[in-house]
Amino acid sequence: MKKNGNFDYLNFSSLFSNAGENRFSGELYFSEAFREYRVFFKSGKISFIASSDRDERFGEFLVVNNKITFEQYRITSEKILQEGKKFGYTLIEEGFMTVEELYNSLYDYMFFLLGRVFSLKEGVYSLIESEEGMALPMDLTIDYRKAIYLGMKQNDFFSLVNHFIPDLSASPYFLVSVEDIFKILPLTVEEQGVLEWVDGQNSFSSICNYSDLSQFDTLRLLLILKFSGFIDFKESDSLSNGEVNVEDEVEDLLGKYNSFFERIYSVLNTFSPELFEKMNVEVFDTLEERYPELVRDIDFSGYGYIDFDAFLRNLYNAPGGDKISLARNFLEDALKESMYFIEDNCEKELYSSLKKVIYAGKD
Repeated sequence: MKKNGNFDYLNFSSLFSNAGENRFSGELYFSEAFREYRVFFKSGKISFIASSDRDERFGEFLVVNNKITFEQYRITSEKILQEGKKFGYTLIEEGFMTVEELYNSLYDYMFFLLGRVFSLKEGVYSLIESEEGMALPMDLTIDYRKAIYLGMKQNDFFSLVNHFIPDLSASPYFLVSVEDIFKILPLTVEEQGVLEWVDGQNSFSSICNYSDLSQFDTLRLLLILKFSGFIDFKESDSLSNGEVNVEDEVEDLLGKYNSFFERIYSVLNTFSPELFEKMNVEVFDTLEERYPELVRDIDFSGYGYIDFDAFLRNLYNAPGGDKISLARNFLEDALKESMYFIEDNCEKELYSSLKKVIYAGKD
């Protein structure tokens, strides 16, 4: 990574990514005309941000956002000038804020400044490594990917979306698991809903139709996830025939097994609905231990059928190349565990009848 240079809106997030991925410790300095920001990193995580704008200092932020009163701000400012103490410590000593309130406000302040940093259009940057043992201003440890998400989310970036997503027939796909994204990003319910349709097959256009967000907000979210390193895009013409055929094969395979699951549901639910519910829980608890990436949002509660869209989405997010083999193994295990449960919990005649009907239909 270069020690200094020029930045613009096209490569801005890459500076954060490089600092995070290289576990950088030190200062990333940005300057645009009269605006200056210092982003402090510790082992690749953001520990603090400082602004040169007097209106963007922490005390002013607290007053503007009704965290403290203007009078409390004045008293605290006088104290730090007289006694040389830090602003936050003085607020606690004076009883104007609790430790928890100060801590939460510092995070809110960092997220506010991230939005300001990401609103920069072009300028110069410098990368200044910290000396060994050098103390940084704060240690908030914000993940650089979360910083990119929060910073970009506060800006429209219409030109950025227009530049990077010119073809709505292209398809986004995951580079990491959905669970990893949920651990790092504070996604809204609507944003989580968008991720349900990212499978390497659905196009941007299709995802926008399914999304509860506006078209632009959906596209912007997908672009932010790309810049954060969670997903990538592939053009529609990059899909090979083999990739297209996977969906058809999975649909045929799932249709075959769903016919077995539907028979189990019809018989067992008629015989004992409570027993069917117990089977539904126990079977998928067992499957989750073997296939944690495949069981999300699927079970037998829909009249015995495993939902195709959810299953296909989980399958494309699962590691490994042979999706058909993985799907077949999962469905075969689901059927076996269901039959094991019936054998252990039902009368012998019921188990024998179901076994005869089901396995007579298997190849």
